[in-house]
Amino acid sequence: MAAASPAPVVSAAVPPLTRELVLRALRQIDRAGAPLPPSTVYELVYRSRRYPPRAVAEWAHRLATGDAAARWPHPAGTPTNAVLEALDFTISTKRPVLAPGHADDATEPADGLYLGAPSRPPPRRPLSPRRPTRPLTRSPRLLSLIPKLRRWPSC
Repeated sequence: MAAASPAPVVSAAVPPLTRELVLRALRQIDRAGAPLPPSTVYELVYRSRRYPPRAVAEWAHRLATGDAAARWPHPAGTPTNAVLEALDFTISTKRPVLAPGHADDATEPADGLYLGAPSRPPPRRPLSPRRPTRPLTRSPRLLSLIPKLRRWPSC
């Protein structure tokens, strides 16, 4: 016995989206290699590929209406995600959502939270150039002192 597909999501004056329409939109997006506007928080995950949910819903909506200029009537985020999740698609979060919470939550570690590029130490200044030193045995001053040292009385 075949599993029944989920019921289409219906909204007032909006043609219903079905899972088949969304799958057809995903195939067309992949085939066309169309650049989609990036999503900010959520992604639709299908077969290890990630898509912006609102753009996929709008593409499927255009297929449902037959109008290439039709706009998806729902705002991005939870309203669009709810429609796609009702059709058994997976919606995941791109990054942690920082929302105000309970004061006790602030003490939990924020492992894996992107805090920006690691800071680098300031560049080191090159050392000042030094004159090369000569060995002491060749120093003219030292050589001039040798005769005087020879005359020095020994104790």
